[in-house]
Amino acid sequence: MTFKFSARTPSNDFSDFHAQQSIDLSRARIDAYQSKHEFQSNEDRSPLAESRLEFLLATARAELSGKFTSADFCGLLNCYTGEMLEPAAADGMADTVLEFNPEATELAQKLESLTRLQKVGLADLLEQMYYRDLSLVAPLLS
Repeated sequence: MTFKFSARTPSNDFSDFHAQQSIDLSRARIDAYQSKHEFQSNEDRSPLAESRLEFLLATARAELSGKFTSADFCGLLNCYTGEMLEPAAADGMADTVLEFNPEATELAQKLESLTRLQKVGLADLLEQMYYRDLSLVAPLLS
């Protein structure tokens, strides 16, 4: 598998900016989660939340298997270069792809057909591919 997109190691400023922006946009959800889980200390709450999140993301990744081609992932990575999407932004991925490339109607249709969980899982996968390892997509290709 050959990708035209080449991952790069972003500067800390670049990744820190996107991470902070995503956290800021997610603040209401973070606060809601913390207020609903006040019975747990921060030391207990964070690992439990991370464990639940990883469980859901693994489920989403499994559901994405075979839905996208390597060309689809190249298009997504070019559209979302270095982005860290807050959860609600994942719902607008199809529109964003079409704004970036109006000819990507087939990819936009695939994105529209995804569940919310799958969209969030895809957003997380794109982040991991960009910041860590492009080969993470290999098991998911159609």
